[in-house]
Amino acid sequence: MSTATATEPTRHPRSTGTSAKPKVATKPATKKAATTSKAQPVKASAARFAAFIAKEPTTGELLIKRVRKGYPAELVKHASMFFSIPEKRVLQVIGVPSTTAHRYQTQGKPLDPAASERVHRVAIVTRQAIDVFGAAEPAKAWMLRPNHALGDTPPLDLLDTEIGANAVRRILVAIAEGGVV
Repeated sequence: MSTATATEPTRHPRSTGTSAKPKVATKPATKKAATTSKAQPVKASAARFAAFIAKEPTTGELLIKRVRKGYPAELVKHASMFFSIPEKRVLQVIGVPSTTAHRYQTQGKPLDPAASERVHRVAIVTRQAIDVFGAAEPAKAWMLRPNHALGDTPPLDLLDTEIGANAVRRILVAIAEGGVV
């Protein structure tokens, strides 16, 4: 895109004469606005999963009812935006084929109880990581980085099973207490 200026006669509202005034193209500002408008839904989606992490109970009858009823399928997309990873990776962790997730999302159906339980596990372990690291950003980075104590597997990828989640929790406790894994 060229940013050359053209001289064009313009009229001042109160005068009858014309004056030469440079005219400058301002297209780049439009691109910035478009980029900002795309970032807002991503942040809103990530914020929804952050809110889910913060408010979801860890035990009790309410939790059992929610898991049995099934969490909204959109939580998968929100988790993807929260961690800044492809939705496919979240689906692998919660054990749902992408075609099934897409169908649930378009039809407004909830996840099944097993997948809902895995989403809950991701949320609760992430909450524990946030507590240990003091903020969401370092916790997310830790959850996504290969960990030597976990066989060079990122902690998030082990949350597909309760056994893997227990291994991740054990390391988080060791980090919090300054102990050995």
